[in-house]
Amino acid sequence: TRIKNGMGDGLGSSQSPKILVIGCADSRVDPAAIFDCAPGQLFVVRNVANLMPPYCKNPTLHGVSAALEYAVKALKVEHIVIMGHGGCGGVKASL
Repeated sequence: TRIKNGMGDGLGSSQSPKILVIGCADSRVDPAAIFDCAPGQLFVVRNVANLMPPYCKNPTLHGVSAALEYAVKALKVEHIVIMGHGGCGGVKASL
């Protein structure tokens, strides 16, 4: 699928977003649409209930932690946004 109106120009070379968004995987909540951002402006991690697990130093897999570390160390993001939403089923299930 082609990105319309030239929005994809330059996306193949590298990325340098200034904002990391950790948001819910709910299909109705799209960070790029909510913040009116073009491709490449946000580094987004989505999971159920926008969870950020606590730091844990062990050999198990940590997808969200790895994305956070990559965003901070490699991409040098300047802002981290934890984005929740009303009526979140993941939050409701955890309570």
